[in-house]
Amino acid sequence: MRVDLRHRDVLVAPVLPHAGLVFGLGARVGQLAQRSGARALINGSYFHPQTFAPAGDIVMQGRMLTWGRIPMALAITPDNRATIRASTTPLLRRPLDTTWRGMETVIATGPRIVTGGRVHTNYSQAFRDPALFGRAARSAVGLSSNRDLVMVSTRARLTTTEMGKVMTRLGVREALLLDGGSSAGLAWNGRAVLDSVRKVSYGIGVFTGYTGRRYAR
Repeated sequence: MRVDLRHRDVLVAPVLPHAGLVFGLGARVGQLAQRSGARALINGSYFHPQTFAPAGDIVMQGRMLTWGRIPMALAITPDNRATIRASTTPLLRRPLDTTWRGMETVIATGPRIVTGGRVHTNYSQAFRDPALFGRAARSAVGLSSNRDLVMVSTRARLTTTEMGKVMTRLGVREALLLDGGSSAGLAWNGRAVLDSVRKVSYGIGVFTGYTGRRYAR
């Protein structure tokens, strides 16, 4: 899925199963797409399997909803300029984070699988689970430029390196892995193209015709 962020009425935002902006529930990708009205939607990053609490920072409409140990994130400004970068705030001070000041949307995820148009294999110490690097269905988010967002889910069981190669072949310059395996899913126009097998904590939705207020802290 390619998203052109040059259009002012395009909004990329977290999609939660519950309207109260709180975590603790889960839903499959198809359910999130149907309920939210998103034009497109992909599964989000990692989460606790019992509480559905995300493992990384989430910012929605300029408001920090949760924070975690994942250092890298997709961050988008109110005028739709996107970047992939790390938080500079220590975990214990994350509630007071200033890294994401001025950002409307932040999704912390990883590991980074593409850097500067090349496959990246020097993964952060935040990702230590050997199961992460085996073969699995994959989802990833990347940037061809700060205005061109690419979201990919695959049924094929790929390693992290192979997924990085997929992203570079699509012209992606920077990319982060999302949750995969039974969480991998992609939806279009309210219907799952590839539905997640299990419930996920949240999705990343693409909304068009957005006319609401843009937020900046």
